Amino acid sequence: MPAWDDYRNCCHVAAALDRDAAFCPDCAHPLCRCAAPDCRRVLAPLAHCPACVDLRLSLREGAVLEARAGECLSMPFVLRNNSSTRSLAVKSVLREGTDLPREAVPLAWDQLEAGRERAFEVIAGPFAHAGIAGLSLTLVVRAVFDGLEETYAFSGNVTIDVEGAESAPKVDMGRARFGTGGMVVVKSERGKRRTEPLKTRKELALERAERFELEQGHRGYSQLAARIARNVAFAYTGFPESDRPADGPLLQRPVVRCGRNGRPGRVPPNVEPNDLCLRVYDPASGELDREASAGISRRACDFVVFNDRLHVRATSGAGLTLNDERLDAGETRVVGNGDLLTVPAGGGKPLALRTTFAVSAGVVTQVRIEKRSSE
Repeated sequence: MPAWDDYRNCCHVAAALDRDAAFCPDCAHPLCRCAAPDCRRVLAPLAHCPACVDLRLSLREGAVLEARAGECLSMPFVLRNNSSTRSLAVKSVLREGTDLPREAVPLAWDQLEAGRERAFEVIAGPFAHAGIAGLSLTLVVRAVFDGLEETYAFSGNVTIDVEGAESAPKVDMGRARFGTGGMVVVKSERGKRRTEPLKTRKELALERAERFELEQGHRGYSQLAARIARNVAFAYTGFPESDRPADGPLLQRPVVRCGRNGRPGRVPPNVEPNDLCLRVYDPASGELDREASAGISRRACDFVVFNDRLHVRATSGAGLTLNDERLDAGETRVVGNGDLLTVPAGGGKPLALRTTFAVSAGVVTQVRIEKRSSE
């Protein structure tokens, strides 16, 4: 079977012809897609959508890329949102580099609409040493996809030629006369620049800063040093076959809807179905406990994958409990390995769900949701 991101031409054609296709009809390759309903292009499991999140960073004309030791440079940048459909929120811009600690760049704005560009300046320096100095900018942005806010970080680099604090003087011996005395002409190079300011914009290459995202808690689980990818396999244990979906990835959408209502095809047309049915059964007979099950909300919660993490979103007025924290309707929290979720039910018999992860090479390969007795 091909790698998840090894899409063939037939995959792209199939995805364009059928925006809801989960598999390529020609080669049977699973199709991971952008979560935006107006996009739905196929993506690698951990990639961002290049059509929805397309940043361009440039140095403006007039920028100077040369300084002397001890000096500072004020460097003018332009950030453009090159996407035609998706607005972005700029959470922060961080600068660091040679002799420069990581610091936030002050911004007078935070929104970057589709197709718009905005300017900002970065103070680099003072430079402590002569030589080639590097300046790195890390941009942290947010984009909303079908109600879910994804955070991404990108980094770009600039090199600055730093001269010594004072150039060595040049001695002109051409006019010197030695005999009855002489004069030596000394030419100072102080004040000269070897390079001119930029006459046109200079675009800088931007790369995803995945390690920064993970270490700073923007995406994935820093304590596990791992991420949940789009193609993560979900497994469900402790549920009757009729109450659970098939094990495997969430190809259509990154959501598992949970509650008392039945699964698709098992509910009336005017009732919203769930993916995972939450019902209480008698442990001895295996019969449905109608009283306890009736106390579970029709739609109790959603498990949602975004920012390379699993989240739970409370969707009913009854709320739920994640470990020891109560979540009311509309509240969302990150779900970790070994966490316990408790859903209120009738007759004092709450339903409990335990989540466990399988991790390999920095990627969560399986998320297991286990129904168990309340603890």
